[in-house]
Amino acid sequence: MMYYKIRDKTNTEYYVVGTPGKFSYNKTGRIFKLGQLRLFLTNIMKYDNRRRDIGKWEIVELEMHIKDIKEIYNVIKPEKMMQLIKDF
Repeated sequence: MMYYKIRDKTNTEYYVVGTPGKFSYNKTGRIFKLGQLRLFLTNIMKYDNRRRDIGKWEIVELEMHIKDIKEIYNVIKPEKMMQLIKDF
């Protein structure tokens, strides 16, 4: 499955997060499906003050594969699992 991020060309450690009307940059970024990416970019074009930012971006394509499937109790620490069971 393909996913996308919008990366800053000048500082390639930073990715776009937020909405077309109010976005910022951080090191993790927002992950888009293709339709979401197209909609985001289309909506950016509606904001005169944001339109200029598109030239500073590049699209990073990410391909994801399922590596393994685990049960939830294999991911949570045993101590935390015991605490959750006691509190339930």
